[in-house]
Amino acid sequence: MARSRLVPAQTRRSLPRWRAFTLGLALSLPALGGCQKLDELSKAADPNAPIEVDMARLTTEFESRAGTAASAPAVEAAATACFETVSQDPQVGAAGDRIMSALAQSPKLASVGESIIGALGESKRLQQIVLDLMAQNPQMGAEAVGEAVGQRIEKVTSGPAFDQAFDKSFDKVLAAPSVVAALGRLQVAVANNPYLVGIVRDAVEKGEQQANWTARLTELNGGKRPSSSEATALLLEHWFTTARLERFYVDLFSLPATQDQVAIAVVKLLDSPAFIGHLVDALESVAREPEVQQQIIDTLNAMLLDDPSEADLTAVLDPLLTRPGFTDALAGLIDALVQDPALAPIGVAALEAIAKDESVGALVNDLLTDW
Repeated sequence: MARSRLVPAQTRRSLPRWRAFTLGLALSLPALGGCQKLDELSKAADPNAPIEVDMARLTTEFESRAGTAASAPAVEAAATACFETVSQDPQVGAAGDRIMSALAQSPKLASVGESIIGALGESKRLQQIVLDLMAQNPQMGAEAVGEAVGQRIEKVTSGPAFDQAFDKSFDKVLAAPSVVAALGRLQVAVANNPYLVGIVRDAVEKGEQQANWTARLTELNGGKRPSSSEATALLLEHWFTTARLERFYVDLFSLPATQDQVAIAVVKLLDSPAFIGHLVDALESVAREPEVQQQIIDTLNAMLLDDPSEADLTAVLDPLLTRPGFTDALAGLIDALVQDPALAPIGVAALEAIAKDESVGALVNDLLTDW
């Protein structure tokens, strides 16, 4: 049921959170730390030596274009397909079941859960459902009745009306200033990952690629070796195009290596005691408020309708998910994931594995050479 989205600096309000690692890879291209080498080589007499470019201008322009490319419909579709593939992984599903079990057994959440269940038991709608079930099945015990009610709610949460209502409400959550800021900090942390920067640096520093760039820039400049400003303009016009970056993102999300490593990371994250602890703290900080408990009860009551519409569900999900307490708790959870040293190795291992995969290396090589 993961609906998380990561947004880069320019388009934070509309992008899935997991896109951070791909955007981090792309954003690392203009700042590879090879400026001194470029400066020296560009002054050499060799006509095939790399050409100096205005890295500051290139970086500024690239960040803007990367944000635009990452928000393109084609990239959004590729990201969604990647997330769907990961969510259907049996190991991810099993990890989700384990974390729900852990939450149910949490002492911190036990009193909150008991309070909500007790209040829900007073619901006229629930009482009528129970009476109907017992009338239709006189031998049905209390446990079987509870299971039947749970199945009724599960049918709603797995349906399209709930998906659409939740997505609309959660989009508003992602637009909250505190969440936008937290996601930005997460994006910066991922973008600075040395494994992603390293794979691009290795490709850039190959001598034959530097020569290819020089030859291509000279060709695009009408056969004359371009100046720094001319070379920068040519790179922006031909290399750093939105269309090329869109294709890069789409291809990266489609790679089995990316999907496999994301799935592995999600399982490790959900199984981590540190993550469970942070999640329990975030949920407890919100759910202990009486007003929130009433909103949860209202939401469950809406799910007990015979066939709740998207409007029915939006009417109860919006007030619950968009309240400041919930958005602040989510922002705090994101910050905890970035700052907790117990969780950092999970992301590092995934990024390292993605960066070292041959298929990803080939994709980066195409981005750097085929223009």
